[in-house]
Amino acid sequence: MSFDPKRHVIRVQGNREYLPVSARLVWFRQEHPDWGIVTNPVEINMEKRYAIFSATIFNAEGKIMATATKMENVQGFADFLEKAETGAVGRALSYCGFGTIYDPDLIEGNRFADAPVGGVGNAGGAGTRGGSNGSSSNGTARPAPRPNLAAGPAAAPPAAPGSAEFDDRDAPPPARWERPMNSARGMAA
Repeated sequence: MSFDPKRHVIRVQGNREYLPVSARLVWFRQEHPDWGIVTNPVEINMEKRYAIFSATIFNAEGKIMATATKMENVQGFADFLEKAETGAVGRALSYCGFGTIYDPDLIEGNRFADAPVGGVGNAGGAGTRGGSNGSSSNGTARPAPRPNLAAGPAAAPPAAPGSAEFDDRDAPPPARWERPMNSARGMAA
């Protein structure tokens, strides 16, 4: 029986559709029972009452398919530790295609994560560098400054996935990964 995400969608703030992480996990396990999820605390600060977790999804061969992080604090959730871990898993699942269109973390609104600073039609609004810091007086983007070539050649950028120089197929899986996990808590299969 194939998973139907529409049967599990709920309405959240602003009447937006949301697919809970628990449903995404069920879908993920049905599609890829041999893949694994590992979560790790990045930072936990009990004094300031916040937590940052990362989640990594591995395929059956140990190749990393997605990595995500999430921060939560006590102002958002009394159980901020658990919510940060669950949120990281949810983001990683979204990056793998499980519930992507229902993930509020990926809805950019008017703040596009990959847009040029001070982009067209964005004359200094929230999250931009308007005016003299990145756009002209009419709100259009200025060209990026040219690199200083007198300083010598720049270091070559890292190889992009899919290029001839980049090949992680023979790379060993991370040291902590032993075999696929059955839950986001890391219980071995």
